[in-house]
Amino acid sequence: MAFERAEVDEARMYMGCWPTLAEMAETGRNLPVAWLVDQLFSLGEFCGVRSKMSAMQLEQTARVICSEYFYLKISELLLFFRRFRACRYGRFYGVVDPMVVMGALRDFVAERNEDIDRIETGLKAELSEINRRGSVSREEYERMVSEGVEIPEHRDMTMEELISLKFEV
Repeated sequence: MAFERAEVDEARMYMGCWPTLAEMAETGRNLPVAWLVDQLFSLGEFCGVRSKMSAMQLEQTARVICSEYFYLKISELLLFFRRFRACRYGRFYGVVDPMVVMGALRDFVAERNEDIDRIETGLKAELSEINRRGSVSREEYERMVSEGVEIPEHRDMTMEELISLKFEV
């Protein structure tokens, strides 16, 4: 049960309505950089390595992430840092290495893309089933018309509506 809940939470992190790094930058140019610096610093503290990233390395790493991964949602980055802490994408050996972080983020994005494809495939099947339930066959429609039965208005649910129902916080 807890595992299923974690899967739902991860799907919500991908599909939910969270701001991206680019959207954060619209509210304040340095906001996403400052937020990422805090996340990277916290990661170094968590790992307990003896050599941390310098202030310059923290800022440059944050800027590269903002530049290369501007489309990532804040929730996805939180998921990345949680998984990194769980040792899913490697580890540091004595020093927090920005290149290890960037390589791990590249691996995360590949995994993210596969997860989103899997989620969207399931959503398409679910949407098709939902919309099929509200439909009638041509023969049924013609019978209803010939019998003078009032035909209920039917509008298919859109993918955006389904995502909103399932994943909005």
